[in-house]
Amino acid sequence: RWNQYALCRETLLGASSAWSFGINGYDHWGREVLKRTGIVPSTFDCFNTKPPKYFKSNFSATCLGPTSKARHGRRYDTLSSLVTGPPASALVKMDIEGDEFNVLDALDAADFRRMRGLNVEYHFVQGCPTQKALLRALNISRKVSNHLAVVDAGAAYWGSPCRVGGSKFP
Repeated sequence: RWNQYALCRETLLGASSAWSFGINGYDHWGREVLKRTGIVPSTFDCFNTKPPKYFKSNFSATCLGPTSKARHGRRYDTLSSLVTGPPASALVKMDIEGDEFNVLDALDAADFRRMRGLNVEYHFVQGCPTQKALLRALNISRKVSNHLAVVDAGAAYWGSPCRVGGSKFP
């Protein structure tokens, strides 16, 4: 475990590529993957288009999305089009400020088979989520767990406490 990320040693040792989406000019995950495996990570961000300066990476000013298209003047590509390689070879990290739900929902079994490890920072960035949004997040989490083992989880909510369906959130 480093910073907020956890990966099993065997997961790191068996990987042949690393993909970090949403780096905002820095990337603790990518730096640690490089340090622990020697794999130079591919890093992506279309909002902050400055590559990280404190370690070697292959940077692209591209964002990850559920479809490949331009949105608000920014380029988005799918995980399927970006992450390549044989089965169980890719380490993937997503910190994409709410789009992770759409991206994960769009993945198919072949996408999951390419992944050796997945770290996701889940966000509810539009204020208090609705019951529908929470149910969708639960279903997407179940979809991910049908393909990959969940070895660590944490949650943070930066908004004011609220009520969803009569229950306190968070």
